[in-house]
Amino acid sequence: MVYAQGWIENITAGRGWIAVGLVMFAAWNPWRALVGAYLFGLAISLQLRMQAAGSDVSPYLLGMLPYLLVISAMALSSIIARKKSQSVPTALGIPYAEQA
Repeated sequence: MVYAQGWIENITAGRGWIAVGLVMFAAWNPWRALVGAYLFGLAISLQLRMQAAGSDVSPYLLGMLPYLLVISAMALSSIIARKKSQSVPTALGIPYAEQA
């Protein structure tokens, strides 16, 4: 996490899609979310380290690496969830209202 003094266009640099993929990968399990966050963070740092090391791989392909991992994790987790008949929490999407 980082603190930014101001707001600029594309401040998240597409990381929101990684967060969405992380939620789908975790399937509402906090331990899977922790493992997924480390996995996706590792992919991002690997991409940056490979670029800094002067890898012969195209920088565009290296930039796609974290997102390709997220897409494959989302596809795999949705296939597993479909086989296990997992569903989202029943209260998801229902606004919280305090009882008076």
